[in-house]
Amino acid sequence: EIFKVYVDHWTFKMGKVFKMGLKMYVNVNRILEFLKWVGLFLGVFFAFLWGGSPVKQFKIFAVFVLVFVAGLTGIESIFFGKNPSKLSVTPEERAYNRQSGLYNFALAVTALFAYLAGWSFYAEAALLTVLVLSLLFSAVNHAYAMVKEDKNSTKEYSRAILAVILILVSFCFISQVF
Repeated sequence: EIFKVYVDHWTFKMGKVFKMGLKMYVNVNRILEFLKWVGLFLGVFFAFLWGGSPVKQFKIFAVFVLVFVAGLTGIESIFFGKNPSKLSVTPEERAYNRQSGLYNFALAVTALFAYLAGWSFYAEAALLTVLVLSLLFSAVNHAYAMVKEDKNSTKEYSRAILAVILILVSFCFISQVF
């Protein structure tokens, strides 16, 4: 009888800890999602503030977007990608999530290195094109999940909207150069 009460009490406490962990996970992901938007807007703001020519504006915009969007997506996937509410996620899915995060993080680090090393406009344009295409394909995947798999979450909508906005803004910056 005493053991049963202890086990029930322990299970209740572990349930509270699990819920707190899930809440922290959701809050961290929401903060990271918000910071991606901040990075996009900061990129546009500082491009016009610091960049004199269209090429300089593009380079500033590209590094901000790549570091904030790809870098934070990488951090999110590497450290916060395992959803604690899904206990049935296979090790292969977790490994793929980490691999995808490492790809995004590598893209952000390469963009920062390219900017600081003074690589050409074409190097940064290529990096931004990879990010934009990746986000476009991801947006298509999220749209498919919303329609076919009935996944109507804020994250699905925000990623699709961010991808479209990023494509339009990137096109505006690139069109000024050519």
